[in-house]
Amino acid sequence: MLRNVDAALHVNDKEQSTLLYWAEKNLGDGNVDLLGVGRQAIADPEFARKVVEGRIVEIKWCTTCGECTMLLGGNKRVGCTVYDPEYKALLKKG
Repeated sequence: MLRNVDAALHVNDKEQSTLLYWAEKNLGDGNVDLLGVGRQAIADPEFARKVVEGRIVEIKWCTTCGECTMLLGGNKRVGCTVYDPEYKALLKKG
């Protein structure tokens, strides 16, 4: 929900509606020591590397479709059905 597109957050600065903004702010302010990204890591397993290397435009952002959760609930291998056709087929199959 906090990907680098329009988010449903009521903020004055569009940049403040992004995951990366809040991660950097909270890490920098010492509010947190670690950022957990959950489904974002399923959508793009290279997420952390891309952020560190400044390859933000290459990130495959989680769309919060919930289909990875459906795979999990069906006791299937979990992956992103949006970006990986193998997992889309697995979801359709089962």
